[in-house]
Amino acid sequence: MGVITGVVMSYEIGTNWAGFSRAVGNVLGPLFMYEAAMAFFLESGFVGIMLFAEGRISRGLHLFACIMVALGSLMSASWILAANSWMETPAGAVADADGILRGRLCSLVCRYAVAQAAQHSRLAVGLEERGQLV
Repeated sequence: MGVITGVVMSYEIGTNWAGFSRAVGNVLGPLFMYEAAMAFFLESGFVGIMLFAEGRISRGLHLFACIMVALGSLMSASWILAANSWMETPAGAVADADGILRGRLCSLVCRYAVAQAAQHSRLAVGLEERGQLV
């Protein structure tokens, strides 16, 4: 699912909010690139093995493919949450003379807002899986 939504989101930001993406492209671009790379390589590659090679590979290798899909989804969601939390609380980036934002990756990702958003999402997923959300 991350591959599909990540591609749409990148086009959406570039076409619908061109001024926004021009100003914050140096900040959000790397976050979206890392998300796309992890979603594409881990999720797409191993979901093919998981679905289409189930009867052709050992149970252990199939389990490994399932774990890699879950890990890829978790890492993909982490990059998207980092981008989303930065858009909500833009800290860790400084505007240069042209108004273009520049920031270091660690100052964008290693923030309390990112950890809070990640914990909120994990809690929501856990409650939804148990059927406790109405």
